[in-house]
Amino acid sequence: MKSKYMLKSRKDFDNLFAKKSLFYSSFYIVYFANNKLDHSRLSVAINKKVQKLAVQRNKAKRQIKNILYNENFLNLKKDVLVVVKPDFFKASFESKKIVLNKLIDKIKNNKR
Repeated sequence: MKSKYMLKSRKDFDNLFAKKSLFYSSFYIVYFANNKLDHSRLSVAINKKVQKLAVQRNKAKRQIKNILYNENFLNLKKDVLVVVKPDFFKASFESKKIVLNKLIDKIKNNKR
């Protein structure tokens, strides 16, 4: 993923939390806010308490990024932070994909 599509700086996260809206499910908490760019930016957060193995955390991040970029996520023009919950690691990839797509559809239909 190109770095222009990633939320990285402290200022970006402060702006996200200042203007945030959120949706949640059994696998994710998704924070989002509008940005002034012509594309979306993404960050995925997985706490060590949720999954101790770095290999599993990195796999989860790759899966989430794959799901989002296959769903035309970049056209949303929003900053998005996906926080992963513990149930994520017990589910199949297809169920993860369905749940995340529903949350992204909610974000697309949200007028904030």
